[in-house]
Amino acid sequence: MTQEERAAVEKIVEEQQHLIRHTVQKVLGTERPDLIDDCVQEVFLMICERIDVLLRHENPTGWIVTTSKNIAHNAFRSKQRRDRDEPLDETMPDGPAQDLIEDVVYGDWVKNGVREQLLSELSAREQEVYTLLYIKKYTPKEAAEELHISVSTVRNIHKKPER
Repeated sequence: MTQEERAAVEKIVEEQQHLIRHTVQKVLGTERPDLIDDCVQEVFLMICERIDVLLRHENPTGWIVTTSKNIAHNAFRSKQRRDRDEPLDETMPDGPAQDLIEDVVYGDWVKNGVREQLLSELSAREQEVYTLLYIKKYTPKEAAEELHISVSTVRNIHKKPER
C-alpha cells in the first residue's frame, strides 16, 4: 500500500466509522455486539484491501454502505450455520423438546425483528419466492408453477448474491 493509499484509508476510516457501525447494526440488530465489532473490523480490512477500487469508485460512500451490509449479512448467515451445526446436548430428546427449542429460538428471532429486517432487503418477487420456499415449503418446481416463472428463475432468486 502506498503512502497516499494509507492516508486515504485512515481518512475514510475516521470519517466513515460511524456510518459503517450504524449500517452493520441496522442489519444485525443490537443483540449481536460480538458480531457487530467483528463486521466493522472486516469492513476496515476490506477498505484496506480494496482501496484502489474505492478511490476510483464514483460513489465511495455507497460502496462502503453496500460492503458493510454484505459483510453483516454474511456474518449473520455464518453465525446461523454455526449455531445450527453445533450439536445439542446428547441428553436432549428429539421430538417435543426439540420443537420447544426451535419455537423459543424463532420467537426470539421474531421478537428482535430479524425476519422483517431481512425481508425488507428483498424485492417483492424475492419475498414471494422466499415465502413459497421457506414458509410454505414448496419445491423450486412448485414455486415456479405457482408464480408462473421458470425453475431456473426461482433458483437464481434463491441463490442471489448478497447486496
